[in-house]
Amino acid sequence: MIEDGPRQNGDGDQDGVEDITLYGVDWDDMDNEVLMDHHHEHNPIQLDNPFSTAPATLSEVVCTPPDCPLLAESIVQLNHCLVQLANVDSRSMLVRRTIWREALHICSQIS
Repeated sequence: MIEDGPRQNGDGDQDGVEDITLYGVDWDDMDNEVLMDHHHEHNPIQLDNPFSTAPATLSEVVCTPPDCPLLAESIVQLNHCLVQLANVDSRSMLVRRTIWREALHICSQIS
């Protein structure tokens, strides 16, 4: 059976650590309401599992839209041209590279 972690070599020497019991969860501090209130005030995500790093709201993803130099009608024109040139739904990287190159060429003419 492993005690005090997998690096325990039997004599208590943990790469220079004198007392391995000083490391770990301080359960007295976890039960200290004043300390935990201070922690929760400055770390607002309160989880039932203190070891979890999951966000409080999983379904919220805030995305800022990119600045597009094309007008709406130019985007429609670009899409129309690309659909005629190649299968835009293709998963082939060669096809996708061709589409990107053609899109860059078309955008340089539109702008």
